[in-house]
Amino acid sequence: MIDFVKALNQSGASISWDEAGNVHAKAGCPLDFSDKVVYIGEDALNLYLLIFLAIGAQSHLKITGGAALKLADLSALSHFLPGLGARLTNVVPKTKGLPVRLESSGILPDDVTVPDDLPAEALCALLLAASFWPGTVTLRLPATPVSASCLAAVLPLLHEAGIKATADGDTVRITSGTMTIPAEPALAMEPLVATYLLGLPAVAGGNVRLTGLWPAACAEAEAAIALLKAGGLEVKRDKDGIASTYAAVPGDMDAPLATLPPAYAPLAVLLAAATFASEKPARMPALPAGTDALAATGLLGQLGLEADAEDGALTRVETDIPGAGWASPAPEWSMALAFGSFLRSGLRLANPGNITELMPAFWALFNGLPSPDLKPKPKEIIDAKPARRRIIAG
Repeated sequence: MIDFVKALNQSGASISWDEAGNVHAKAGCPLDFSDKVVYIGEDALNLYLLIFLAIGAQSHLKITGGAALKLADLSALSHFLPGLGARLTNVVPKTKGLPVRLESSGILPDDVTVPDDLPAEALCALLLAASFWPGTVTLRLPATPVSASCLAAVLPLLHEAGIKATADGDTVRITSGTMTIPAEPALAMEPLVATYLLGLPAVAGGNVRLTGLWPAACAEAEAAIALLKAGGLEVKRDKDGIASTYAAVPGDMDAPLATLPPAYAPLAVLLAAATFASEKPARMPALPAGTDALAATGLLGQLGLEADAEDGALTRVETDIPGAGWASPAPEWSMALAFGSFLRSGLRLANPGNITELMPAFWALFNGLPSPDLKPKPKEIIDAKPARRRIIAG
């Protein structure tokens, strides 16, 4: 979020944030993407949002970013943009990621057919940014589960902001207008982070309750709950939040995992290890396509387990814990290892900082268990006035 705020400020906005996570925007500061160089950070959604906002007007800018976006493949976006009156070119020859140059005419079609190879982050960004384009635009989305998930995530936000957006099957019509942001926006939980936290009772016991809105009509969120239940957790939802306890009645995690992104694979490995620890037969589930197999094997090894090559059955193995710690390939694997320390003490993580990319408050929550308090503490008011002294002259 902070990376995106900084990128918008480089483009003419006047936005700030405070320690409590509140964002403050000053009115009367329109975005200007003419002859700018903007650093967007590491997040793909931020990059796509910046690009789709920029093509709503005449733009000419250079976009740079972190290592993850330098290695990204933006080919699908490059092929899609000419139909929107824009062109994306790579600064470094024979590369597919950042840095790039973006040029746009600001002349947008009224009817846009979205290709099926556009990433989910790009599709969400397109739906959001279209509400800033002039007039009404019709977006014809591919008939895929990804499109349905993106619509379920974005349309409630547009409606809450007072934007007219209607969906008829895979055809979406969005009309720009004056936005009215509520004082307390009803934003839903981020399903990936929430699901990991709800899985904690499987290894630590007790229960977890998250207050807020669980994503409604979201295929990923429903599959995530199915994964938790298959991993032996009882999950209960109500109007104020969602809660979980460990029932130790595991099921088959293969079905929900088949519809989830690879980011849920570490949690599935952790739940399988928790089943083994409860002295029930456990096996390695069929992880989602694209999962880092070496990371899965490495996490199991850190937990003192290995999976049979044929049927995936888990068995205990005697392995030493490396003194340097395990180098996790992504924040999700780091979070799973941290929770795995309830199953095997003495685990070490070589790169604990990467968890904060996914959840900035994770270590504060982890160190505060079993009853963490994540509410921001009020600043102590210090009287800066010097103390008055009484001088008596003899």
